[in-house]
This record gives sequence, structure tokens and C-alpha cells, in this order.
Amino acid sequence: MRQSPLLQRIAAIDIGSNSTHLVVADIDKTGHIHIVDTRKEQTRLAAAFDANDRLPPTALKRMTSTLSQMKQLAESYGAEIRAVATHSLRRAKNSAAFCDDLLRASGVPVEVVSGAEEARLIGLGVHLGLTLSESRAAVLDIGGGSTEIVVSDKGKNLYLASTELGCVSLTAEFFPGDGRSVEQTTALEQHINRGISHIANETAKHAPETFVCSSGTVKAVKELAVGLLRKDLPDALHGATLSREEIERAYEALLAAKTAKKRKALPEVDSKRSDILLAGCAILRAFSDKVGVQQWTLSLLALREGLLVDSLDRRTGWLRGEPTDVRWRGVRAIAEKYHVDTVQANRIMNLCGKLFSAMQELHSAPPDWRECLKCAAYLHECGRFVKLAGYHKHSHYIIRNSALQGFTIAEQDRVALLTRFHRKKNPSLDEIRALGFPRKQAQWLAQCAALLRLAVLLESARNGKVKSVEATHQANCCHLRVSLAKGENFTGELQRFATEKERLKEAFETPLELSIAELG
Repeated sequence: MRQSPLLQRIAAIDIGSNSTHLVVADIDKTGHIHIVDTRKEQTRLAAAFDANDRLPPTALKRMTSTLSQMKQLAESYGAEIRAVATHSLRRAKNSAAFCDDLLRASGVPVEVVSGAEEARLIGLGVHLGLTLSESRAAVLDIGGGSTEIVVSDKGKNLYLASTELGCVSLTAEFFPGDGRSVEQTTALEQHINRGISHIANETAKHAPETFVCSSGTVKAVKELAVGLLRKDLPDALHGATLSREEIERAYEALLAAKTAKKRKALPEVDSKRSDILLAGCAILRAFSDKVGVQQWTLSLLALREGLLVDSLDRRTGWLRGEPTDVRWRGVRAIAEKYHVDTVQANRIMNLCGKLFSAMQELHSAPPDWRECLKCAAYLHECGRFVKLAGYHKHSHYIIRNSALQGFTIAEQDRVALLTRFHRKKNPSLDEIRALGFPRKQAQWLAQCAALLRLAVLLESARNGKVKSVEATHQANCCHLRVSLAKGENFTGELQRFATEKERLKEAFETPLELSIAELG
């Protein structure tokens, strides 16, 4: 199926702990999103873990089948695919290997996102479908393995958090069998109250005016509450409300249904969700109690729609280096917090961008690596705030442990490691691969770190003397020609380049030569 040249067609896949969702959408030139098709499969990753917190081959087989089918559907629409995974693949000790195996078996690259990034993407999706820009809103999403909260004010995020409370994982932990005893239910409620306390308190501090829940759990609770009254469901649940009284009515009915047979017999309850609904409702109930929520608004749009919005943002902002992009705002916030010399940071960042383009023939890294390199260049000196000696190690720690919005876990690792490896000894490809990078990405990481190393060397005088750089590629050498402002001296940089030539050659597997031209 061909698409209009005015449209971008994107397929977003959300690999959750309970279900995997696909949405195919057209994004027109004004940024409006038009849903073309959707699919959902209950893959239950949160219930698949073995005793060592690893996802077994059976889970891989099930996910491979699901992703292969979704990929086939997306390709039938001519859509570009972007897939993200959440709590279960954050938790899995074999996460990197699992994603590698998925890529080989299904052809779908999977990005794992942090809990805070998951919350941000959920918020983007909810704001796409509901008019919340004029109020302070709290959005809650109860997943299979975790629960996320985002509080925003007129579209600006004030609080993002994730807690490891999910309806699938809690059901497996507290109700391993068919029954539901009073002791088990009490233990579940106490565990949820402890786990939800912090994010509930932080949410209350921001005094939201509107409360939205975007998960399948709240939809199922609403359906059950209406079914218990033998009333007809609203024509559209998106934008409908769920009262505190309805939550209590549904919860009492779920408590009374002690067996799987009775739970499946509850009115309007999907049999595939009947076993996990009590735990999900308990999370919703506890949060409502602690924050004092009397009414929720339902959103049927969540992470997968937020992924569509973010994919558009990446194309129109991130890959163009636009300073308003959420990723660049986060990078600048870290630089400000750790008193980075932003004049020098901009010099190194801009020079890295030029080197990346000039030496594309050597590294062949894709455009998103260019932006990660520029972020690393901007932040490479943030570790000096801690200590000058070994500052590259401190920079790595700061970046790796900061809440950088808009980055996947792998991208944040990438930025941090580029700062770590831009000075001192070159890492070997085996050392980088041991950190979870596939061979090609390990090579790109080593080469982009070398580009940062080279940019820092060329701008070591910290006065902006480098005006441009060109690269000429020959069969057995890459010749760099650096243009300087008239009258500038480059003796020190040439000497440092001579000491770094072997490290640069090792990274690019090609000798580099450097010459100087003076601008008139």
C-alpha cells in the first residue's frame, strides 16, 4: 500500500509486561496523527521469568512470533517500525541478549526505555487524545510489571516516576494458585500501600486538578462497574469517567470471586484479564485513597501513541539538532547543573558534527549516532565538577545516572560511554561488546569516541581557532585538512595529534594524517 508523499507512516510497537500493542499511523505535514490500524497480543512477559530473573526460550519464541506478525502487517502498509520495551525487559538479566535474539529472529530492533521515559511517552500519548493543556494533570498507567505516573502543567512535565507494581507480577507473587484467601489479599494490599506511597505523596505535592488513567486495567474496572449495575456501557470509553464509588464496587466484586471460574463469570470482564484484574484494581484503589482522587478520566491512548509523537519529534527536532527538542533540553540542564563551560562545549559539539560528516566514509554510523556524539561532546567535561583527575570517568557516571528525558536506556549508555572512552586508553571491541553492544554498534561507539577525542585535541587551546575541517579519503589513509583563522599557531595541537595517531588508527583501522590551512 503506497502512502501520500505528504504523509509519514509509522508503526509503533509497545512491548509491555502484559500485552504487546501495535499501532500504524499516518502523520501529515501539519503533525496530525491518523490511526490506520491496530493490533494487540497478550504476551505476558511479566509472568514468564524463571527463578534467576531471566526470560526463557518460551518467552522468546512467543515474542518472536508476535513481532514477526506485527512486522508483516506494518510492512504491508509501508510503515517504518519503531518498537520499545518497558518493565519486563528492564528487569530481565538477559535483556540485551533477548533483544539481540528478537532482532535476529523477527527483524525488529527493540529499544528498552527507563521507567521515567516510559512515563513521559505515556504522557505524550494521553495529551494527544485529551485536552489537558489548560490544567495541571496527573496521568497514571497500571501495567503488567510496573506503574507509571506523570504530572504535567500546561504540557510541561513536573514529575515523572515509575514503581515496580504491576498487575501481572503482583498476581504471580501473591496469588500463585486459583484461590484468593483473606490473608493473600491483605498481604497484597499492604505491599501495594508501601510501594505506592512515595509516588502518591509526590503527586499530591503538585496538586493536580485532573486525573487520567490510561491503562487497560482502568478500562476493565469501568466495564465491570457498569456491568454490575446491568447498565449499558458508554458508546466510547475514551474520555469517560470512573468514580471512586465504581472502583469500590468493582473491587468488592473481585474480592468475592474466589475462583477463576467465578472471576470469568463477572459481567463485562475479559476472560484473558480476569485473573490479573484484582491486583490492577487494588493499585488504582490504593493510589486513589492516598492522593484523594474522586474521579478518573479514561484514556485509550497511551505509550504506543506517545511513541508516534516522539518518533515525529525525533525526525523534526532531534535529528536536526533543534535546541527545543526534549533531549537537548535535558542535556543543557545537566551542563548547567554541573557548571560546564558551555562556550567550549559548543565548540566541541559543533566540531564533532563536522568531523562526523567529513569522516562518514570511515565510520558509516547512522544519523542518530551523530546526535548522541554531539550530546557527549556537550557534556564531556561535566565530570570536572567532581574532580579534574579522571574527569571522563566522572562524566560517564553523571550522564549514566541522570534522568535524561527522551533517551532510551541504550542511547543514554551510548552518550555516557562516549565521554568515558574519549581519552586515555582506547577500549577494545570485545570490551565494548561485553557491555551489551552488538559488533557493529561496538565499532561505531569506538569510532565516535575517537571523533570526540580528535575534536577535544583540535580545540585544546579553547579559543575557537578551528574554523573548518575537510577529509580526503584514500585507499590506505584519511587526510584531514584543518582551516585556522589567520595568524593562529597550531604547533601544540600537531604535537598532541602525533601522540594520538596510533589510537585514532586503531579506532578507524586506517591511518589519519593532519595538515593545516590558514584562512585569509
